[in-house]
Amino acid sequence: MSESVLQEAPPGLPQKKGLRMLHVNEVRLAGRLTHDPEVRSVVGDKMIVHLNLAVNRSYRNGAGRIKQEVTFVPVTVWNRLAAHCSRHLARGSAVYVEGRLRSDRWKTSGGDARTALKVHASRMQLMTKTNGCILKRAAAEDRLAA
Repeated sequence: MSESVLQEAPPGLPQKKGLRMLHVNEVRLAGRLTHDPEVRSVVGDKMIVHLNLAVNRSYRNGAGRIKQEVTFVPVTVWNRLAAHCSRHLARGSAVYVEGRLRSDRWKTSGGDARTALKVHASRMQLMTKTNGCILKRAAAEDRLAA
């Protein structure tokens, strides 16, 4: 059942009747790192680390054969969680990532506009029995500090 509601409009614009839209930007992925964490920027205690995650999917094609599909997803990690990732993760590490999608835009040296989707991680968990708690604790500390 849909409900007609007034949407808030910016000052000076008329109010419009319509449906209230739910905006959700959540990502959950599990995969393996394709390379070691790449530290891009360190200023004081602020750190940015870039990861590339390979996420596999198995499916059956029309002929009934099992096929593999790999999606490569760029992930950006910030602050304490980034510091922990740079120390504890390496190429091939199995990780679980929670975060949000972000669209990055830039211009090339030739003036062409480029756009890329990336995941900005808010939580990560190393999917091994020994070190998973380290990344969970770092994510919790980052949430408390924010």
